[in-house]
Amino acid sequence: MNVGRGEPVDTDALAREVGSGRLRAALDVAALEPLPGAHPLWRQPEALITPHAGTFTDASAKDSATFLPRRSWR
Repeated sequence: MNVGRGEPVDTDALAREVGSGRLRAALDVAALEPLPGAHPLWRQPEALITPHAGTFTDASAKDSATFLPRRSWR
């Protein structure tokens, strides 16, 4: 799980490992933001990508309730 700032993870290498089935990933940040729509991580069900919103508001619970089930782990 990457919730840090900056570029601590090689996003392309992470996508390869997730795609190989060796890892699952949860990212709130990426080296390039926003993560390009064509990036392989978007198509990998083993990757959970959150919208760089490390905060909690009154809307967070509702947003999480609709977002997270669509990105369930397999």
